[in-house]
Amino acid sequence: AQAEAKAEAEAARAAKAKAADAAKAEREAKARAAAVEKEAADRKASEERKAKAEAAKANAEKAKQKAETKKRDDAKKAAAAEAAAARAKERNAAAQERAKALRDQAKAKADAAAARDEARAAEAAEKAKTKAAAEQAKAAEKAAELKAAQERARAEKAQRAEEAKTASAARVAAVVKSADEGKPISAGDMGVDFSGFGKAFREYAELEPKAPPAPEPEPEAVEEPAAPVEEPVAPVEEPAASAPVAAAVDSEAKAAAKAEREANAPTAEEKAAAEAAKAEAKA
Repeated sequence: AQAEAKAEAEAARAAKAKAADAAKAEREAKARAAAVEKEAADRKASEERKAKAEAAKANAEKAKQKAETKKRDDAKKAAAAEAAAARAKERNAAAQERAKALRDQAKAKADAAAARDEARAAEAAEKAKTKAAAEQAKAAEKAAELKAAQERARAEKAQRAEEAKTASAARVAAVVKSADEGKPISAGDMGVDFSGFGKAFREYAELEPKAPPAPEPEPEAVEEPAAPVEEPVAPVEEPAASAPVAAAVDSEAKAAAKAEREANAPTAEEKAAAEAAKAEAKA
């Protein structure tokens, strides 16, 4: 029985040891499987990380290449823009040079034209000045001639006026004297006897302001009447007889006034001198 028990105990120990070994082997197998699985997971993770790194590197390379390409393109564009700007600057400079040349040419032409115009204007002004001086000298000479002629005409008119006044005064004095003497006086074509009206005639003649005092000339010859006319004791003023006396005096006064107006009126030479003076003043 002890042997059996011992054998059973040995069998139990052997079974326990075997179970322990089996459990250990299972644990080891699980551990190895877990290690393999972990290694596979780590390898997979590493591969994924590596793939991601490769992808990131590739993306970075692509981005780098893209940036380099963009940089090259930008550089090309900048170079093209700079070249275009340089060409535009050259064109602008050439255009400015051409415009400056055209302006200088136009200015030279304008200056030449202005110089020619100024020379022509100066020549014309000199000619006009010479002509004006000649015309002025001619006008002055003509004005002097006209002035001399005017002075002569004025002197002649004054002389004629003085002679007319003297003759008028002489005629009036003769009429007054004849009237005082009672002689018949001829008035126009009709003979009128003014005897007895000498006082009235003299008073009327003294009222005439234009008759200057003059020495009494010799009386004009008058026709003696066939029979002497008796002088009335007292002169009687008759209106019918005083009218011819007034007519005679008025006629003489009008003649004297007309002669004075003609003497003072401007002659054709005086008018011409005045016109010449006006033209010279305007010039």
